Amino acid sequence: MAWLKPMVLPALIGLAVLVAVGLFVDRQSTYLAEERMRAEVLAQASLIRAKLEGNINSNIQLVRGLVSTLTTEPEMDQRRFSALVSSLFEEHSQLRSVAAAPDLVVSMTYPFDGNDRAIGLDYRTNEQQRDSVLRARDTGKLVLAGPVELVQGGHGFIGRFPVFTDGPAGGTFWGIVSAVVDVGRLYADSGLVDPALGIDISITGRDAKGHLGERFFGPDLTRQNPVTADVVLPSGTWEISAVPKGGWVAAHKDAWMLRLALLAAGALILLPIIITGRLVGERQLHFRELKAREAALHRLSRRLTLALETSQVGVWEMDLVTQEQIWDDRMNELNGYPADGNERCYAHWVNSLHPDDRERAKADFHAGLRRGSYRSEFRSIAPDGQMRHIRSVGTVYTDADGHRKILGVNWDVTTDVTKTAELKARETELVQVTRRLELALEASKIGVWELDLATGLETWDLRMNQLYGLPEHDQTRTHAQWRDAVHPGDLDRAEADFARMLPTGRYESTYRVRLADGSVRHIRSVGIKFDEPDAKERVIGVNWDVTADVTLNEDLRLAKQATEAHNRELDAARVRIEYNALHDSLTGLPNRRYLDEKLKAMEAEGFGDRGSVALLHIDLDRFKQINDTMGHAAGDAMLVHASSVLLANCGWEDFVARIGGDEFVVLTSANNGDIYLGTLAEKIVTQMRRPVNYEGHEVRFGVSIGIAAERGTPIDCKRLLINADIALYRAKGRGRNRFEFFSEALQAEVVKSKRVADEILAGLERNEFIAFYQPQFDAHTHDVVGVEALARWNHPLEGIRAPYAFLPMAEELNVVSTIDRLILEQALGDLKRWRAKGLQVPRASVNVSLRRLHDEDLIRGLRELEIEPGLISFELVESIYLDESDAIVGWNIDQIKELGIDVEIDDFGTGYASIVSLQKLRPKRLKIDRQLVHPILTDQAQRRLLVSIIEIGKSMNIEVVAEGVETMEHARILRDLGCDILQGYAFAKPLSARELENLLFAQTWRKAG
Repeated sequence: MAWLKPMVLPALIGLAVLVAVGLFVDRQSTYLAEERMRAEVLAQASLIRAKLEGNINSNIQLVRGLVSTLTTEPEMDQRRFSALVSSLFEEHSQLRSVAAAPDLVVSMTYPFDGNDRAIGLDYRTNEQQRDSVLRARDTGKLVLAGPVELVQGGHGFIGRFPVFTDGPAGGTFWGIVSAVVDVGRLYADSGLVDPALGIDISITGRDAKGHLGERFFGPDLTRQNPVTADVVLPSGTWEISAVPKGGWVAAHKDAWMLRLALLAAGALILLPIIITGRLVGERQLHFRELKAREAALHRLSRRLTLALETSQVGVWEMDLVTQEQIWDDRMNELNGYPADGNERCYAHWVNSLHPDDRERAKADFHAGLRRGSYRSEFRSIAPDGQMRHIRSVGTVYTDADGHRKILGVNWDVTTDVTKTAELKARETELVQVTRRLELALEASKIGVWELDLATGLETWDLRMNQLYGLPEHDQTRTHAQWRDAVHPGDLDRAEADFARMLPTGRYESTYRVRLADGSVRHIRSVGIKFDEPDAKERVIGVNWDVTADVTLNEDLRLAKQATEAHNRELDAARVRIEYNALHDSLTGLPNRRYLDEKLKAMEAEGFGDRGSVALLHIDLDRFKQINDTMGHAAGDAMLVHASSVLLANCGWEDFVARIGGDEFVVLTSANNGDIYLGTLAEKIVTQMRRPVNYEGHEVRFGVSIGIAAERGTPIDCKRLLINADIALYRAKGRGRNRFEFFSEALQAEVVKSKRVADEILAGLERNEFIAFYQPQFDAHTHDVVGVEALARWNHPLEGIRAPYAFLPMAEELNVVSTIDRLILEQALGDLKRWRAKGLQVPRASVNVSLRRLHDEDLIRGLRELEIEPGLISFELVESIYLDESDAIVGWNIDQIKELGIDVEIDDFGTGYASIVSLQKLRPKRLKIDRQLVHPILTDQAQRRLLVSIIEIGKSMNIEVVAEGVETMEHARILRDLGCDILQGYAFAKPLSARELENLLFAQTWRKAG
């Protein structure tokens, strides 16, 4: 029976698990049944809640019309009051009576019969009703009280409506209108007393105080775990509590069927456990054998671990399917990871590789996987920057489960690599030095010799023997052999030079040697004496052939004579070159370099030593079009023609130069006055305007001329050029084909533009451009539906500046896109902050320039901002989306829509948009320009135009926004015409973010409306 022992414990565990699972399932079943019943009860309670809210609100709405009439007719009598209220009772309602109490004393009631006892009731002395009446008066809002005991008998809910009349001093409190809702009819119409109702209900919240009030209907259900729902009233709430009739016990009716099913399932589970008992006993025998093998494996593993620790080798294993790797501590250390025992993967190894070795190491690894054995060397870099040279080997195998894996080892070979590299570097350096020396000696044809001062013997290399014409195989020479080779005419001097070496330690001499064939060679010899301890005194020196140098010196003497003759020819050539360097090769006029020299010469005395100079800066108009359409040959012909016109109209003493592609300059005296200069410029403009015949074609072009003059010495020629250029810029800006004089006003304008440009760039660096917000309102409810973010410049000295003060210069500086981006980012931040404060600003509209829509990186930048769909709208002027040929703009607009950013058309009606372009763009909103809105108070034709625009928007499902709403009369007309959204000073002007927050908290625009 030994096989029973392993079965008992599993059977007991299985039984315990079954009991636990059964209890859990039973509890869950009971919980789900109860939750299902709670959902059904909540649905019935919600239906009753909706009926109560609908009936109460419908009664309240009926009475609001009466209150509005009393506001305009405060002197109303009982007859008029009864006539008005009787019409309210014709509607289906639960109203029982309505009373009016001027100055808080009831003086009118309807119906009068049965309620006449309420006439004369002073609410201020009635303890039961005084609090609610005074609260309605003080808050100016509706107060719902009850149920209360009525003076005229019975119970009811009473709605207190404060009435204010308009007067010179503003709203004046008139009194209270009290509407009594019959309790019984309200309960019956709301289904509370329906006998078929399957739930018990109680209502808490007397005087609409919610769960904090008293219970006024139904039994106390607080101990029965009821479901609850809030009845939202015009002022306050009630809380409904509900439980099923009979309580929650019905949720457990099916529990016993489930329990029987669990018992049957348990029997089926225990049977396999008993059957497998015998198999478990046999398995234990195998376990004992396995433990013995594990002990042997443990001893072997311990020995392997000691071997690995001694060798400092890291072991790793990788699953080729999952890419997971197992590293020991040494592997983590080698690759710069902590020895935390965590699993590693292929990416950990790749990330630790040196970038220069990464691709080769990966290629070696994958090649090793294909052939089954892996070997590689690479560098790894730890996070602290330490670099190691690693050698890695591995073998691919398949484990018992059929998984392909690779097992390998890594070890640090940094020391070996470093020493090997140093050794190779030194060997290479030695080889290079030796080779360089050999090459230097060979290239310079220098012979090396060494003299032993003790024996007098010399050792010559091959080149020395060649220099002296002696046999090359003999390396040992005597002093006598050297003497025999030296030319007799130089021998004494050469030996005297050698004798001076003994005291100085340095030898230097130049002499001739005679060769065997009778030729003479000039030799230069240099030597140094070496006197080292424990070594023989010796002299090491070099000889080289300087015959060519001697010959060259002679040749140079002869060449000097030829050079002097040649220099005379060069002087003549220099004159020609200087002329070419100072003149334009096409027109023959002086060039920019000549002009600079001329101006420099005139700085002292002016033009022609007259103490003044005038400069006409001339630029050809339409020259680029001529080059592009007719070719450069035509352009060259026009330049030649222009130069001839200038020469023909200027005096012989005037200086005419071509300083650029199509730019010319005329220098003349300023002594003749501005009239002369203007006449000269007018003649040039007139003649340049005349057509020129070129190869049968009539070519026309013009000129723009800027004129500047300097009078009085010294002349500032640099300023003269700048002033003429400024005047030329003004001539081009005013339509071209004209001339302009430089003036102090023009200079001041340029200086101002430069100052504004510098301040704009500095303002961008200091974040001086901020967003102002003009709120947009629903035309019917006057709720805030959005804001338009407008750029403002918070100038450090001049305060807040409007766009007209900086946008034109910002366009020239190409920074409008930057300003747009800054305003967008500020708007996103402010929207997020307002939302956190509970302020409802659904969206913000920001302007986007055409230049920014050309930005190919626009969409990438918007994606990085992660803008919530519907939160931002981009305002485009009409001209932006009409250019169908601009692919980048069209693509960017499509991508903007896909990001959930709405597109609006700004200033609609002032441009030239077409219906087709609107259909193609499909904007979310279009904004009618203020120029079209302003006249509608008096101009019926203008109203009809707005109706047409609004109908176009409505037909295309486009919201219509009206700008420039200056008065509430504008707002009323635009609302009646069908506008959806209003924006203008009638509600609010553009505000800073902080001012807008105050406006939203105060809701002041509603008082204006």
